[in-house]
Amino acid sequence: MDSGIIADIRLRAQKKTIYELRQIARAVGVSRPADGKKERLIDEMISIATCKTDPAPRSLRGAPPKSSEYDKKLVADIEECRAHYSSIKGVRSDEGGVSDGSARKQCSGVLSRSGKGYVLQAGCLCSASDIAVHDSFVNRYGLKEGDRVCGMQTCGAEGGGALVSLKTINGFLPGDLKRTPLTDLTAVYPETRLKIFARAEDAEARMVDFFAPVGRGQRGLISGGCTAAEINLLKQIALAICLNERDLQVVICLIAESPEAVNSFRIADLGAEIFYTYFSEGNGNVVSGAEFVINYCKRQAECGKNVVLLADGLARLERAAAAVGAPGAAKRFLSSAVCTDEVSLTVLAALSAEDGELERDLSEVANMRAYMSLNFALQGINPPLDVLKTFTTGAEALQTRNELFAAAALRKRIIRGKAEPEEIAALFTGTANNGQIIRELTDG
Repeated sequence: MDSGIIADIRLRAQKKTIYELRQIARAVGVSRPADGKKERLIDEMISIATCKTDPAPRSLRGAPPKSSEYDKKLVADIEECRAHYSSIKGVRSDEGGVSDGSARKQCSGVLSRSGKGYVLQAGCLCSASDIAVHDSFVNRYGLKEGDRVCGMQTCGAEGGGALVSLKTINGFLPGDLKRTPLTDLTAVYPETRLKIFARAEDAEARMVDFFAPVGRGQRGLISGGCTAAEINLLKQIALAICLNERDLQVVICLIAESPEAVNSFRIADLGAEIFYTYFSEGNGNVVSGAEFVINYCKRQAECGKNVVLLADGLARLERAAAAVGAPGAAKRFLSSAVCTDEVSLTVLAALSAEDGELERDLSEVANMRAYMSLNFALQGINPPLDVLKTFTTGAEALQTRNELFAAAALRKRIIRGKAEPEEIAALFTGTANNGQIIRELTDG
């Protein structure tokens, strides 16, 4: 990158009107852009691009800009130019302080607030590899906890380092980022069904889809005490959504989990982002780790992405929260799901323990239930789904009339003693697809 690039930026800037230039200057961090004349604004923009001047923190005072339309490509080129200059010279970094000329590399992480300030984390918990983020980055770009930030960082002697330039926030250029708080959107009942199984052998997911379909924005509770079946179900759903619903972002959260269970999700190669805490972590870390994941999912949804969060360990989360004096964490976790006409955040979470009181509390929040019975599993029934305790509120918006009829018919057989749970389970392990079962029930 030579003086020709700087000359090109100057030439493009000179062709802008004073109103356009003020918008661009504000975006790149020129101080008091509304008071500046054209030449001063251009000179300060070039100074920022060449790392001779630090960008000013974005001010929240004064009247908002009249328009958000400006040359975002020019802004991106200035940011790229600045990243280049800061990576090759011992000059001032992007947000205050003087760099030491150390090596630079690309970085990505999720913004979180630690005891020492803001950092970019790769996982749920703070570590030595976290990347320090100056407060002025947060102020200038309006960053929130849970934002995924990509940029350039210094290389610390023992890992870690500091952010020196920012390229994208949640996959968007800073000038293109638009947030809509989920609380500002109107909640609706789920109406867009998710295909939660990908293979004929995914019997757990096929049964759940048959008796309790899942829609975008669902608040789903998986309980019953059969941990193995709950984990299998989560894996099947994750794989199916990653294969069938390419526009969805799938996140897996394993709360206070065993190392072998975490590893089983990793080697399954499900195509989802995986965050986790181990059962050896302190109670405070377990709670903060779960909050970290929820913040991350909310930030993605606020930027217009449809997110599916699959979690295991709500009972462990609640025990940890009670131990640190913050009960109700499991309910808050499940309640974070939202369905709107614009965007959705789906949460399907497993208790992974028998806790009658907590289950009753969460049942008030959940609008979809899947009950993986430990008693059924001990009897050798596979999948161990108790269909009488498995349902979706408002299933008629997600299923066809034939599907509703077939599900009701099988429930009636059990209630009237005409079929045993193992016979219902055998229908799904012995057929290639749910359509075959529906046809047999409706034609008969």
